[in-house]
Amino acid sequence: MNPRFQKVIKDIFALDDVPKEAYRIGLAGVIPYLATSTATVVCSFELASAHETGTGTGFLLDAHTAEYALHILEPLQVGYGAAVSVAPISLYLHQS
Repeated sequence: MNPRFQKVIKDIFALDDVPKEAYRIGLAGVIPYLATSTATVVCSFELASAHETGTGTGFLLDAHTAEYALHILEPLQVGYGAAVSVAPISLYLHQS
């Protein structure tokens, strides 16, 4: 790999110029996305286990509750992911 390219990548992810407060607030903003992602995985697992057992219930939730939760979680996750993706771009555009 090109050493110059490695230096550019290292400088991008070093985050030396980022204030610690902004860095912490940015990391805290990821918590809701992590929570919805985890809940989506759990609900999907519950639906799969309810289907495999044939009883209609998983380990924690029944199939109807898990499906209903997925119908709520999926748009939340997509919307939050879009907002997190667009926010830095809009800040950059307003800065220049």
